[in-house]
Amino acid sequence: MKEDFENFEVDKSEPVMSDSNLQCYKTNLEYEEVKNKYSEYFSGQLLDDFMTSYFYDYDGTFCVFFSGGASGSVVDDVVATLKSQDGNIYNYDVVYAFYHGTATEPSQEESTFSLEINSDGYRLLDTEVAYPMSDYTDFE
Repeated sequence: MKEDFENFEVDKSEPVMSDSNLQCYKTNLEYEEVKNKYSEYFSGQLLDDFMTSYFYDYDGTFCVFFSGGASGSVVDDVVATLKSQDGNIYNYDVVYAFYHGTATEPSQEESTFSLEINSDGYRLLDTEVAYPMSDYTDFE
């Protein structure tokens, strides 16, 4: 966040509760300002899902969730294979190992995602997974 918004600050003095009854904290940013920034990376329903999964709109104020720790889930050995290309839109099939909780053996998972390559880099258009694929992916 601090990379995208120079003066980003979180006010932990007065937590607010989200509609789903999760504790979050107000920031000094407007929700729409942050949503506009993330629209450079996500689009459509994926943008809305991303924003509501990680952030909260409290009367126009951008709020962040703080949880009590890691989920215990691990994504590893991700391989994304180009399935098709239409202009600057690339569609990938994804295979990855998913470890949940204390599992010592992963489950093999499959998914898809599409991204658009543009002059500013890339933007995710849609995906079947909630993980930030760019953190885990080796493109083939």
